[in-house]
Amino acid sequence: MSDVVGRAIEQYGEPTPGHYQQNQIDGEWWGLPYINGGGGKFVRASLFEAMHQTRWKVCSPGTTSAMAAWLSPILRQKCTAGV
Repeated sequence: MSDVVGRAIEQYGEPTPGHYQQNQIDGEWWGLPYINGGGGKFVRASLFEAMHQTRWKVCSPGTTSAMAAWLSPILRQKCTAGV
């Protein structure tokens, strides 16, 4: 597999660091590192805007229910992202 990966690196460039950890054993490739699942995240901007506005003054929750109580007014707002 190392010869195939070597040619792929020449053609497509270096794989991500995680591929080295997951597909190499003792420096030899045992898996093809060019199949990747994205890992991106989507978030509501309004949550971050609200946290920024309060500067976390009221958000020091010690429990999940405290966090839910703090977020509830924000979550009730209509999401206007992309509008």
